[in-house]
Amino acid sequence: STQSTWDRLIGLLRMSTGAKVASVKVKTSVSFLNNNLTANSSNLGYIHRSEFYTLDNKPNALCSEKCDSNKGAYSDKDPLSDLAYLKLSIGEVLVAVTNLGLVNVYDESGQKLLQSFKVASQGDICLRGLSSNGKELIFIGSGSGEIFVLECSNKKIGLLSKIPAHKTAIIDVKYSQLHLVSVDDSGTVVFTAVKPDNTFEQVVTFASPNDVPGSSIAVGHGFAAVAFVSGLIQIFSLDKCSLKAEICAHTRSINALCMHPSQPMLASVSDDTFLCVYALPSGKAQIRQLVCEHVTNGVLCGVQFALKDASLIVVSVYDSKFLFTYPTPK
Repeated sequence: STQSTWDRLIGLLRMSTGAKVASVKVKTSVSFLNNNLTANSSNLGYIHRSEFYTLDNKPNALCSEKCDSNKGAYSDKDPLSDLAYLKLSIGEVLVAVTNLGLVNVYDESGQKLLQSFKVASQGDICLRGLSSNGKELIFIGSGSGEIFVLECSNKKIGLLSKIPAHKTAIIDVKYSQLHLVSVDDSGTVVFTAVKPDNTFEQVVTFASPNDVPGSSIAVGHGFAAVAFVSGLIQIFSLDKCSLKAEICAHTRSINALCMHPSQPMLASVSDDTFLCVYALPSGKAQIRQLVCEHVTNGVLCGVQFALKDASLIVVSVYDSKFLFTYPTPK
């Protein structure tokens, strides 16, 4: 099913929950990177140039006028290209990667470096897209079109495999239900099966809709949502590795997606300055737009469901020292 542009315009006129966008001031501004906001149950993190910062994922921090943020323990000059909280067998970690192939694994506070590894000895490899299998494997997309698979434990980190998934640079990659879902800068979407013996097999490839680049992926509740710079979101079934629906979600490039941790709900933010939230298909229920809210006049580049009960949505904005918040629809 496809939501038409006209339907979305009507939604802009009618969608009002009565809630208001609020803001909280942080120490430094947010860099212009897709998906430049990450979260776990305790913290949020974002990239500022060659640094990253973390802040408390708690009401007293996010629901106040100003929030203390802590500079992470990264001191290299190579600009960071992605940052993500990941679950591993050693616990929750914060992983930072760079354009030159450096992978740093920190504790969740971002203050203690646990492991460090360089996937390439020289050259600009531009690592983008971070995910894990919740155990020992970290998956990282690259500018070469390969997905690097790292094995990480308390004692060591090393390269397990390189998956030749794409012909052009990977924009994002996510793991769920024994599958990797990845999208590249040509807009090609690839499903790769992750087998129990940690080998990999490409399952299916989908060509770009209208030949536009991909921009972000979110997974959960049996779905993979893939966003594109055209403002389109494609919803795939993870069980069948098949396209289930399309949403004409935004009028400009989508820069970040986030899946609600416990409800079949998807949030997206875009260059068009809007936060949108959709209820995903469940049983006979179809996709429904729950929120379409103007956040601020700026480039929205990150979104996360925050607080322990995911009752707050947090949005990051390029070159702004404010994070913006909005209540999660019920």
